[in-house]
Amino acid sequence: MKNFVSGLFMVISLGLNAQNDPYLQAIDIFDLEYVSDPQISKQGDHILYVRNFKDIMTDRSLSNIWLADFNGNRKRPLTTGNQRDYSPRWSPDGSRVAYISNQDESRQIYKNGLDTG
Repeated sequence: MKNFVSGLFMVISLGLNAQNDPYLQAIDIFDLEYVSDPQISKQGDHILYVRNFKDIMTDRSLSNIWLADFNGNRKRPLTTGNQRDYSPRWSPDGSRVAYISNQDESRQIYKNGLDTG
């Protein structure tokens, strides 16, 4: 568990600029991605997390909710798009996920079934 969570937080994607400059440039901030807010299911077999990224065209921070098996295999997005989805939480029976999103231009609470979307 510790290794997976450590690995989850260490997921960083950094694309270097066109000249392959070894130093971090200001524009490189748009190539950084990181995860936050891991939520382990009650059964301990799945982890919800927030995948954070930047949009260079709008200069905004965005995020989507992802689901991974506990062993780190099979990762898939539960939400997609250019919005901020965050604070995922498991339902008591583990079949649904609630989260906050600004996908409709205002913050609202949404819920998704893991199998039905």
